[in-house]
Amino acid sequence: MKIILINIGGYKKKKIINFRVVPTPHNVDIIAQTVEGCLLEWRIDQLCTLTVDNASCNDTAISTLKRKFNKRNGLLLEGKMFHVRCFAHILKLIVNDGIDEVSDFIIKIHEAVKYVRSSPSRYQCFKKCAEVEKITSERTVCLDVPTRWNSTYIMLGASLEYQKAFEQLEEQDLTFAKGAPFEKDWLYGKNLHKFLDRFYIVTNRILRSKYVTSNSYFQEVTGIQTLLRKCSKNENVFFSNMGKKMILKFEKYYNIDKINILLIIAVVLDPRYKLGFVKFCVAKFCSDTKVEELIGKIRDVDER
Repeated sequence: MKIILINIGGYKKKKIINFRVVPTPHNVDIIAQTVEGCLLEWRIDQLCTLTVDNASCNDTAISTLKRKFNKRNGLLLEGKMFHVRCFAHILKLIVNDGIDEVSDFIIKIHEAVKYVRSSPSRYQCFKKCAEVEKITSERTVCLDVPTRWNSTYIMLGASLEYQKAFEQLEEQDLTFAKGAPFEKDWLYGKNLHKFLDRFYIVTNRILRSKYVTSNSYFQEVTGIQTLLRKCSKNENVFFSNMGKKMILKFEKYYNIDKINILLIIAVVLDPRYKLGFVKFCVAKFCSDTKVEELIGKIRDVDER
């Protein structure tokens, strides 16, 4: 089942105008027709952008909608900036690639949590271990969901607070001890949780629905890029490989040639940043030629 949510957002305001199940089969034409039908039903014939996740069928559906609305002169700049990729979804893809690269120690911690949560008696024994270690955290250990990286982040955070309880249980329960995480697993888990903290904060920031986020988007993107480059140079081979894999996914969607110019213009229009800030950020990762090429595209939009 595929569901399309149509909403209009603004400063401290959000209006959901349609929520519709897409009929099967979920092909390109059906998706495009459903979105078009929602908009025309509400007499919306002028569009600026459309934000979608990164399914390939959405790319084609965007092209279909662009063609239809261009015939009605309903798109800004003939729809050249119509397609906006969901940043939260791209972050999910990037982080999932990274987690796959270092999944071994995550699985060890996952199995430890699964063991103590598998029965009430085991969990009670675990709680006694926490009391012995004088752990006062109000959080509870919970399992992650493989398809949701933020649940892995939450699982790691809670488990790390109870690390001493797990180690205490290892001394008391021989069955648990056979598969318990090693010291290095906890250390890697701690480092990964710290690394994912930035992604978790950024995701929560950009998903706010009642605040303008377009002007902060570019800063968030370049911040993530800096973090990934730093990770790729980590002395630990696990984390350097993870960073390199994540950079490949990042650059698939965010490079100087593919980024939506409208989202950079939003930064230029912010009096705190302006064009100088864009130059400063882009110069960290691109040649002078690419920087000037980007500035030229921005000025070209301004002239139009």
